[in-house]
Amino acid sequence: MFSLIRFCLSFVFSFLILSIPINEESLFTHIHEASAPFTQEFIGVLSKNTTKAINETTEIGRRAFSNTKPKNNQSDKVKATQSSTRKSPSVNHEDYTVEEKELLKRVFEKAH
Repeated sequence: MFSLIRFCLSFVFSFLILSIPINEESLFTHIHEASAPFTQEFIGVLSKNTTKAINETTEIGRRAFSNTKPKNNQSDKVKATQSSTRKSPSVNHEDYTVEEKELLKRVFEKAH
């Protein structure tokens, strides 16, 4: 709240100072006439450099994404030997000994 009041007071104070008439023109007009050539040159250089930077960035983006699509419209293919189509051999429960079966039963009963 204090900063808003301070801003408003600063704005009014600056406006009053720039409105002081000197030789039938305001102080702002005299400052504007003196600084206009520099500001016009600054704005021109800034606009030119901004346009140049945007064009360069656009070209970099275009080059970065130009190689993301395959040129021959070929889709990716995985050979059957490289894919995980084969399942690992399942464990045969008949190979357990009687002791192992009893131990597994006890573990399952404790778990439930």
